Amino acid sequence: MRRTDSLRRQHDAAGSLVQKLSTAIGNYSGSADAYPIAIDLAKLTGLLRIHFAQEDRSLYPEMMASSSNEVAATAATFQREMGDIGPIFEKFVERWGTSAAIAAAFATFRIEASVLFARLADRIRRENEELYRLADEMHQPQQPRDA
Repeated sequence: MRRTDSLRRQHDAAGSLVQKLSTAIGNYSGSADAYPIAIDLAKLTGLLRIHFAQEDRSLYPEMMASSSNEVAATAATFQREMGDIGPIFEKFVERWGTSAAIAAAFATFRIEASVLFARLADRIRRENEELYRLADEMHQPQQPRDA
């Protein structure tokens, strides 16, 4: 089992929720549709809070402390470039966490959700393709070298 398997499953779950939310937002036809959107947004919020905490308190610091320059530099770059998405997401949820807020200004919600979901998708893609590979390699046993 890879070290990042749990984080990858969380990414998959977040991607599924974002897709469900995006579809619901695209099919929005009135205030009655805001409630299921708010429910799925709450589910995504819970998942991402756990996920960001695991990455920000464990994975990123461990990688930045690595003796491998590549691992440490990559983790530091990712943290610098994408570390603000958690606080940005929290502000988004603070503003849009209720069906009343969503229904009251749906056009603005749709635009802000689209921008945030694109940033989240980019972080997920980059972590899956680049960062997690390095994290998994850190925890693989060293192969003996032939003499």
